[in-house]
Amino acid sequence: MIQAQQSSLRRTEALDRLVGDLLSAPPSPSFSPSSVSLLSSALAASVERGISSPLEARLGEAGKQAEGRIRELCHREHERFVSSMSGVAKIQPLISSLQADVSSLTAEVVHVTGAEMRAAASSLSSQQLAASRAASLKAVLKLALQASTLLDEARHAADLGHLSAALDKVDAARSLLSSPLPPAACSPGQDTLASSEFGRHALSQMPAIEAGVLATSRRELNLWFLKVRSSLSRSCGEAALGLAAAAAARGPGGLGLGGAPAGFRWREEAADEACGCNSGTAGPNEGAEARLAEVAEPVRREAAAFVEGHLYAGAWGEAGAAELGGAPLAGLLVPALLAGPAAAAEMRGTLADLRGSTHPVHRARAAHELLQKEQDFRAYWDKNRYGSVKVGSGTSSLSSLVGSDVTKADDRAFHSKLLPTLVANVCGFSCIEASLALGSGAESAPPRPAAASNSAIYERGLISELGSLARSRLPSSSPPEIASASRLLAALCAALQAAHPGSPCRARDAESLRLPAGPCVDAFEEDQRVATRRVINEDRFEGVARGQPFPFGLDSPDAGQGDDAVNLTMEDDLDALDPTLARRKARRGDPKKEEAAPANPKGARHTFSDLVPNLLRSIHARCVLLAWAAKGQLDMAPQSEGWPSATLDFASRALAGYCAAVEEQFASADITDTYQISQAVQVAANMQALRSCAREFLTVVCRGLVACNVVRTGKATDALLGKLEATVATVQRACDRAEGAARDGAFSIARAKIDQLMSFSVDTALWCEKKARDEADEFVDVLVNFLRVTFGNVNVFKKVEKEGFCFGCCGHIASRLMGMVVNGAGDFAGMENGEVPSITKINSFGLQNLALDVAAFQTFADGCGVPQLSECFRELVCFTDALLDKELVSLCEESRADERMAKYSMLDLIKLKALLEKYEPMSLGTKLMGGKSSSVLMLEKKEVSKLMANIAKQV
Repeated sequence: MIQAQQSSLRRTEALDRLVGDLLSAPPSPSFSPSSVSLLSSALAASVERGISSPLEARLGEAGKQAEGRIRELCHREHERFVSSMSGVAKIQPLISSLQADVSSLTAEVVHVTGAEMRAAASSLSSQQLAASRAASLKAVLKLALQASTLLDEARHAADLGHLSAALDKVDAARSLLSSPLPPAACSPGQDTLASSEFGRHALSQMPAIEAGVLATSRRELNLWFLKVRSSLSRSCGEAALGLAAAAAARGPGGLGLGGAPAGFRWREEAADEACGCNSGTAGPNEGAEARLAEVAEPVRREAAAFVEGHLYAGAWGEAGAAELGGAPLAGLLVPALLAGPAAAAEMRGTLADLRGSTHPVHRARAAHELLQKEQDFRAYWDKNRYGSVKVGSGTSSLSSLVGSDVTKADDRAFHSKLLPTLVANVCGFSCIEASLALGSGAESAPPRPAAASNSAIYERGLISELGSLARSRLPSSSPPEIASASRLLAALCAALQAAHPGSPCRARDAESLRLPAGPCVDAFEEDQRVATRRVINEDRFEGVARGQPFPFGLDSPDAGQGDDAVNLTMEDDLDALDPTLARRKARRGDPKKEEAAPANPKGARHTFSDLVPNLLRSIHARCVLLAWAAKGQLDMAPQSEGWPSATLDFASRALAGYCAAVEEQFASADITDTYQISQAVQVAANMQALRSCAREFLTVVCRGLVACNVVRTGKATDALLGKLEATVATVQRACDRAEGAARDGAFSIARAKIDQLMSFSVDTALWCEKKARDEADEFVDVLVNFLRVTFGNVNVFKKVEKEGFCFGCCGHIASRLMGMVVNGAGDFAGMENGEVPSITKINSFGLQNLALDVAAFQTFADGCGVPQLSECFRELVCFTDALLDKELVSLCEESRADERMAKYSMLDLIKLKALLEKYEPMSLGTKLMGGKSSSVLMLEKKEVSKLMANIAKQV
């Protein structure tokens, strides 16, 4: 039941929808395809749903309703239609009258005024066409005039150098020529002004104007290139270097060495406390702040404070660096490039004007970019900016920068002229590149990536080549040149960082420009060896007069201040050693006349000669220079290896090198030809002085490193002071070895002189005298005088060393005297006695004379103040006493050996046998002529034979 109701309801709704669709369709005067299609679809749908019959019924009802409405409408409008038709009938006569009038007027117009109107219309049309063409031509002429004006203005702007304006006007003229013309002004094939004869002529002039613009830009660019190479690059580099060096000298907050002088005393006190020393003991440094305040330029004040901080100025004064070039040491520290007369304001003005001076580059680049010729500009720029060097080709960039071969200058010209020029130009190049990167105004644009890359590659090549060139010159450079080069490179590194911090090269500047410590120290040591040889050659081998102050404790007694200074110069002329010898030679007929001994009053002198202060001054000056070089390198790269302790190493090796040279000289075989005794003794005294002041000298060197900020951290200071102790010990051991070598050399020279004097004055043919002498032989006087002078000179030795020297000389004389009488016979037949010849024969009088000579030597030895020095001659005394003892024959019997040993304990039977072989028995007449010789032994020939036989049995 419910389903049937629902089905009926759905059929009713479907029927309503179909009827509504048919009735809502737009009316059509005939059966159009759309209406037919609509009706067909509706019928098909009704058949499918089974409602075709109700649909027909409903459509019929709808038709009847529509027919009724139509009838009602016709009835309502019929009255209105009838009323309208009556009105039309009333106006029919008027319409007929109007028709007649129109016909007559039309005939009049056609037959009377028609031709005139047609002519007027034709004339009007032609005039309108002419006016329109005239307006079009006027517009074309206006365009042409504008284009011509723009081209003229472009030429004028190009001539004035307004490149961008000229190119803008050319582009505007080209736009005018390519704009479409009015249709009335167009002719076939000419729709723009460019297609006209005027346009073609104008277009033909544009390349010439553009070429002129490029020529003008390149002309200005060439002038800029010329200015850069001639003066601009160097002047900008010098200004940047000067400002960077001044800023580095002042330090942060003005606390650097070149800053406020008030900070100098604080640094001094801090260094004294760190090193545990007192600057006043090493040299007066008072008034340093006042002296620094008088120096206005920070760079020069920094150098002066550096010298003051090393106590150099107080120790030696302004004359200390005379051997390094004749200028004050502070003047040697400052390169001429950084000490120019230009003021800071002038330098800043030079750099401030740099940006404005680069406008030719930016204008030329803009002109080429507007003309789409960037590649041409880049090629032209690379060719002229980087010279003949192809970027990245590996050829010399520095040579292209300065326009000359940088490898042909000698060492002196390199450091004095070429290196400052190269540094200034490299810095100027970076300044200009930085200015180009910043631009110069509205026309500027950031550089292209290729340009920045080429600039960085070329700049990196310049810096790397400059560093390599400076390092290659180190072995042949002098200390002032190395110090100046280090300071210049440090200033260059700082100036590059300040002028062009955005360059990709900045991260590698310090690595490229650094100078290794090893080659620098080697060059300093080689120069110091030359200076040491010069100091040695200039040494006068005499003590320095007192009264003048000396640093490093040289004034202390331990350094050799006393009355025992070496003040006698030994001369080659042996007569000058002993006036007595000269007198005796004159009595013997020697043509050489008597000469007085040279007067050498001692005076007040130190034991050390001027070699010691000269050597220390020489080493100290180079220490300051090396420390200055180290400071420059540490300013560039604080982690540079080897530099903090390089100065101390150099000072110790310089002192040890001099000691080694002394040791080597005294170890040579020709020492007796090179030195005199007084000179060797003076060298030993100098070594004593060097040893005594080595600690304070090296401490002052370390103190200067701390005070002048070369050693910059507490850890580094502790390491340096820890190394100081080992260094002092090494130097003192070297001084001890050299002093020992000098003492040994003095003893060797003394022995050689003794041999020379004995060979010169001992007459071996006079030992068979006919009578005994009353006094010692003259050769004894010669040797005694020689020993007296020599022993006076060795008073500078320590007590033990002096006594050892005296024992050695007296023992050598005793040995030579013994060898003179025994060598050449018996067991000593093949032995030599140096330069002293051996006697061939000796008699009893000769033995008495020998005993007298030995006694004279003993007397001298006892008077020297050296305990037991006369014991050196005891064997000779025992030997001569035994030979003059009348009981000698019986004492030499084997049965009395103990008695003989008790009486003559040092008698050597072998030497006695050798002398007996030379013994010459005397004749009776000689014995009688001897007079006082009756109390001494005078052997006969048979007694000599018996005595030798007894000795032979016992030995």
